[in-house]
Amino acid sequence: ALRWEDAISLTKIAPTDEEMAMIPLLRAEMETNESIQHDLSEAERLLLKLAEVDNLQRKLEVIALMCLFDQLTESTRNSINDIKGAALQVRGDVDPNPRGKI
Repeated sequence: ALRWEDAISLTKIAPTDEEMAMIPLLRAEMETNESIQHDLSEAERLLLKLAEVDNLQRKLEVIALMCLFDQLTESTRNSINDIKGAALQVRGDVDPNPRGKI
């Protein structure tokens, strides 16, 4: 399974718009000259594969968010409960752990 760290790393190496514009030219050239494909480095081949994925940047961002969602919601829940508890203490309620936790 893809971890959020992996998704973020892939966004950093994903093809830029400029590189994406050059991909069709490279593919056309590869069709006429097969030796070009053999001369490509591993990184260049990966770039070509990544370019095949529609909306790659957006998809990787969604994967990262999905991986972090539970952690982010738990952190937000804890912060809200802290604020709620502080508000009850300010109002004079002595229970620092309110029953109505989110």
